[in-house]
Amino acid sequence: MSDTIELDHRFFERYRYAIIDGERRDEVPAHWSGVPIAPAFLEKDTARCPLLIDFCVVPEVDRNMLLDHLEVVVAAREESLISLALASTKAFRPLLRHLAERLAIRVASGGLPRQFRYFDPGTFIQLPDVLGSLGMSWLLGPVDAVAVPWLGEWRRYGNPGEAGAAHFDLKRQIDALQALSVVNRVLTQLPNIQDQDAWRQKSLATRRIVDHARHVHALDVRDDLVAFAMHAWQWHPAFDRHPVLQQLFAELAAARPEDEIDYRELTGRLQDADWQGIVRDMQNTTIAEGNPR
Repeated sequence: MSDTIELDHRFFERYRYAIIDGERRDEVPAHWSGVPIAPAFLEKDTARCPLLIDFCVVPEVDRNMLLDHLEVVVAAREESLISLALASTKAFRPLLRHLAERLAIRVASGGLPRQFRYFDPGTFIQLPDVLGSLGMSWLLGPVDAVAVPWLGEWRRYGNPGEAGAAHFDLKRQIDALQALSVVNRVLTQLPNIQDQDAWRQKSLATRRIVDHARHVHALDVRDDLVAFAMHAWQWHPAFDRHPVLQQLFAELAAARPEDEIDYRELTGRLQDADWQGIVRDMQNTTIAEGNPR
């Protein structure tokens, strides 16, 4: 669950810490004393790591200017300098260690660790549905609550505080976490996502579409999955049941590696008139089945 929050002069008292994306490190004044959130496997290669800021050491005049900036950019639905604001009573260094530990995940046994960009606002919003209460308790640890600036609003996401979170096993969620790369690319192309609740709802629906494409049609290339999901949103949720698409999928299944064809190439042959015909047929089929959508 999340609640809408308002920025006020006490914001940084409640949310003492903030994570800033590594891509925006040049915008952070040196006297803010930001420290890279760096997993151990990176050793000294921390240039692209996010920063952790403790606003207790940031001058009041800077905090006030930042509040004014955040209010303007978030209201304009622009990306904020702050990715996430964190409420925690934990001291800086122990919190930094926890955040760094959560930043590294192993996708496969024995494989190299990868960065888990849980601090991306659009990604974080989806994590309660992916990880569940136990997983969110594991992720947040000593963080009591997170304030997320996204889609024109700030929302608070609390730590569920589930017992036994330290023993949470992320392996069961790896596939769903990897799918977020596809889901995020789809969501950023969809029109009229008004707020964070709508983002989460569209995320859940998009994950179902992507799972369907993987399990039914064996699509596994990221850009193919993005294209499939966009077709489902743009044209019809069951567009792939149409004979035209069934023929394309049969051609794709029969293709050899040397043929070098993929889902995007095959569907790229279809014109708008073809898609509109597919939509008409699917709508008529749905009505005939007595299950209009």
